[in-house]
Amino acid sequence: MKVAVKNKSEWKYIDSKDITIGEHTLESLLKRIETAEQAYQALVNELKGKFIVKHDTPYIVQVGNTLQKVDALNVFEAKELKLPLKYYKVVNGEIVVDERKVGAL
Repeated sequence: MKVAVKNKSEWKYIDSKDITIGEHTLESLLKRIETAEQAYQALVNELKGKFIVKHDTPYIVQVGNTLQKVDALNVFEAKELKLPLKYYKVVNGEIVVDERKVGAL
């Protein structure tokens, strides 16, 4: 990419890789901006149709036909579970088997 620079009545065309701004060239800054825009667009596309849940915020949730108020909403990915939900617990944001409950079977 060339950039036109006017000096009085004369125009000079300079390649963007030859123009430095601070420690970077104009060409490298343009590439960084394009990469950031692509990352932003990918993030926007990923978040479309999804809920953003704020931690420790009360919510009203519909479960079946009833509404329930919850003080803090923690949501986990539904996995293929081999046991009923009462035999699991949450550790570090993951659903794992609670050995004490399973051992009692």
